[in-house]
Amino acid sequence: MKFQILINILITLLSRKCVTAEQIAARYDISKRTAYRYIQELSITGVPIVAAKNVRGGYKIADSYRLPATFFTEKEFATLTAMVNSIKSQLAHSNELETLLEKLTAGRREYEEITISSSSLVIDGTGWAADEKLSQKLAVITNAVENSRLLKIEYGDGNGNVSERIIEPHALVLKNGRWYVYAFCRMREDFRLFKVARIRYAEDEGEFEKRPFDPVIKPINEWQNAGKPVEMTLKLLSEVRGEIEEWLGVDNVFSANDEIYAHAILPYNNNLVSEIMRYGNKVTVMAPAELKRDVISAAKQIVEMYK
Repeated sequence: MKFQILINILITLLSRKCVTAEQIAARYDISKRTAYRYIQELSITGVPIVAAKNVRGGYKIADSYRLPATFFTEKEFATLTAMVNSIKSQLAHSNELETLLEKLTAGRREYEEITISSSSLVIDGTGWAADEKLSQKLAVITNAVENSRLLKIEYGDGNGNVSERIIEPHALVLKNGRWYVYAFCRMREDFRLFKVARIRYAEDEGEFEKRPFDPVIKPINEWQNAGKPVEMTLKLLSEVRGEIEEWLGVDNVFSANDEIYAHAILPYNNNLVSEIMRYGNKVTVMAPAELKRDVISAAKQIVEMYK
């Protein structure tokens, strides 16, 4: 019950410019004191709630924060909200429709229109070091995506397994500074997210007909399948804080009791252990215990290798 109320308060704050504690208490049948406590709990979890600077007071969420996009186009969103409003106007009371409207509005918070010309926006998916092979692979994959060309690839996964596959490329994905191709794998008979840097070669195998798929939601869901999600807590020294913030995001790095910590949920695979180890003794795994053991084991193997 408490969790549902917290979610509803978050949606209410996202869908309205400002809400007072009295309004929250009345809407969710809780005391004003409880409303203040719930607002504080949301703030602790990282939601940037600020006191509104107006005569009525109250609370609002910082303009830069929003729920994950609902992935409607402007036309789809306008049509859907118009339909819900039309149905709502015919009913005397409909809490469900009111909640639906709030959720839709929360996912499409109003922003000032910002126009970015092509000369003002530069997207460079390559690293600082020149990587001609990666550029060549990207060129081949981009052509395959745009022209519906089958690709035969040799792919090495995060565990060192190498396989040859026929894939149907549907989209290129730039995630955390790394390129992926979202494709239907004929070996697995399902969509997969392939890291371009792990593709050893790619050859054109002819045309294919694209399958229906969600170009946004599916790749994000597939990203979670890169490994079992693990809730990770690290303690770090100040000299690597900037690097960790670039890796995990500034919102996931914080100070507590004169120490610096990072907290995030990431896919658990060999890459995670390697990423942590590159910071040496400047980063300590606090949780989970399994990840700590894997880092210790990897460190011992390195020591044995150099004996």
